[in-house]
This record gives sequence, C-alpha cells and structure tokens, in this order.
Amino acid sequence: MLLSSKFQTIIKDKVTKNVFLRFLSFALCLSFVLFIYSCVSLSPQIQESKSENSEKENKQTFQKLESKPQESVIVENTLISDNIRDLSADESSVWIATDSGVTMFDRKNNFWKHYTKDDGLGSDNINAVAVDGNLVWFGTDDGVSRYDKSKGSWKTFKSKDGLKGKTVSYITVEQDYVWFGTDGGLNRYDKNIDSWASRTDKDGLTSNSVSAITITGDYMWVGTSWSGINRYDKTTDSWNSYSKKDGLIDSSIAAIAATGKF
Repeated sequence: MLLSSKFQTIIKDKVTKNVFLRFLSFALCLSFVLFIYSCVSLSPQIQESKSENSEKENKQTFQKLESKPQESVIVENTLISDNIRDLSADESSVWIATDSGVTMFDRKNNFWKHYTKDDGLGSDNINAVAVDGNLVWFGTDDGVSRYDKSKGSWKTFKSKDGLKGKTVSYITVEQDYVWFGTDGGLNRYDKNIDSWASRTDKDGLTSNSVSAITITGDYMWVGTSWSGINRYDKTTDSWNSYSKKDGLIDSSIAAIAATGKF
C-alpha cells in the first residue's frame, strides 16, 4: 500500500508538470500571435500617413512649378549673344543687335527679352537696329524687319517689296523717311505712302555696298565698304565722292559722324 501511495504521488507530480508546461507554451504562442496582429494593424496607418505626406509634398512641388515664370520669354540678365553688332535706345528700352537675334532690355521693369527668326525677324544675323517711335527697324542678312511695339507685330521687306539688295548693314531715321545701306545700294522707305526708292552706282554712288549713312542739314554722307565716301546734296540732287587720294586714310568706311554744315 505504501508503494502504491508513493507511485500515485509521482504520477500526480508528472501530470502537474505537463499541464504547467502546456499552459506556458500556450501563453507564449498567444503572446506571439497578439504581437504579430498589432504590427499588421498599425502598418496601414503608417502607410496612409506616409501617403498623405507624399501627396502634400507633391502638391507643394506642383504649386512651385506653376508659379515659376516662363524662362523662354523673359531671361534674367542675359544677352542672346555676346557678339554685338549695333545698339539703339529710347526712354524705356535698349535694343541690341547680335549675330543670334535681338535682345531688348526693358529699363523701367528691369528685364530682358529675346527675339529671333521664329518671332518674325528676317534672319537671326542682325547687322543694324534703329528705334523710331513705336517702330523698331532691323537690318538683317535677309532684308529689313520692322517691329511695331504698339501692336506686337512683325513685317519683313525684301526685294519683292522694293528693297535693293539682301544684306542690310546700316539704318538711319529721318522724320518720315528711313534710310538703309545694303549690298545693293542706298534705299529709302517712305512711311507715309509705304513705298521704296533706291540709289545705286548708276545714280552716282562709287559702290553699291553701303556701310554707313549720316544726314546733316542738306547733305547725306554715304560710306561704302571699299570705295570711299559719297556726299549727296539734296538741294542740287548731286553727288561728290572722296577717296584716299582726297585725304581719306582708307577707302573702307565703317562709320561716319558729321558736325556743322558738313
């Protein structure tokens, strides 16, 4: 009986230990499952928060892009080219002729704007520019281009319109007339009647390649690329020419300035 009692006690102890171990194992498994579940349930909230932040950042970036100016129209402190051929200015702006188009600097609003053949110029190679009220005249390698500031419109004059020559090297404005020096002679445009007239070597010029023009009083001085200077007397409709033998240092004329009665 004593042996049987001891045996029963041993059996009970083993059963108790097994129950305890099973309970401990179950508790650990349950804790692990609850931990995994909590992580999974929090993940969508984190992703949603990240998504909301990303959307806010995208909206802010889009708003910044929308507010940026159109750099193709207004370029800050930049010439279209460093190779400058001519300048002309009025009270509000400076027009700069280059070998790659025209740059206009607005002095009142302090910004720069570029014009090229795509905008209406006859050519991007600009040799001369002259401001004439609301009009701006450009001498190009392919005719005369005119920009109307009040209308924002362009027009180009070529040989079919009455212009003699193709490459325009010089421009001078004289009230109702605009004079152009080209590789085809001296050209005059009458703004009142929209017509062209020209003077060539057949009329008294020493060369049709006109490189400079200056008007003073009754005289017009016309410089040529390699044949000296011509002086036209408006009152007598006559020409005089001057070359190296008359005192010029060279027959190639780049510019002319006149004072007094001459």
